[in-house]
Amino acid sequence: LQFAQGTGSNSSSQFNLVNSNRPNLRNISPLSYDQRHSFNLNFDFHYGYGKNYNGPKIKNKDVFSNAGFNFIARANSGRPFTKWQNEVRLGSGQSGFLEGDVNGSRLPWNFSVDFRVDKRFKVEFGSKAKDNRKMAWMEVYFQILNLLNTQNVIGVYQATGNPDDDGYLSSAQA
Repeated sequence: LQFAQGTGSNSSSQFNLVNSNRPNLRNISPLSYDQRHSFNLNFDFHYGYGKNYNGPKIKNKDVFSNAGFNFIARANSGRPFTKWQNEVRLGSGQSGFLEGDVNGSRLPWNFSVDFRVDKRFKVEFGSKAKDNRKMAWMEVYFQILNLLNTQNVIGVYQATGNPDDDGYLSSAQA
C-alpha cells in the first residue's frame, strides 16, 4: 500500500501549467504514477537432484531431476488520470475543462499470470580423463507471459475514460 501525492508528477508540471495560462495549482493530488495497491504471488516447485530427488522414476531414471515450474501472479490497482469534460484535439487551439480534480479518476485494476517450466542439465566437456573434465550447468526453459491472455487497460482517453473511444465522433466539434 502506497500513496504518491504531490503538486506535479515531474519537474515540468508547474511550468506547463503557467505556460498554458492556467492557475498555478499548489494543491496536493495523486501523482501520475500513484499505484495504491500491488499484490505479487510467486509459487515455485522444483524436484531435487541426485540423492535429494523426490519425483517419479521411469525405468529407474530420474526424469524430473532438476526440473520444476513457476507461477507468478500480479494484481495492481489502477493509476490516476485527469478526466476532461470535453474532447480536445492537439493543435486545435481549444481549451478543455477539467471534470473533477487533477488525477482524480482511476484506471481499472489489472491482473496477469506468468508461467515457466525449466530443467537444468549437467554438461561435461574437455579431455576424456576424469581429472581434466570441466563441468557446467545448462538450463532450458519454456515461458508463457500473460498465461490467461488478460486484456488489461493501461491507458484511456481523458474525455471518455474509455480505452477505445476518444469521444470525438460524439462531440459538438465532429
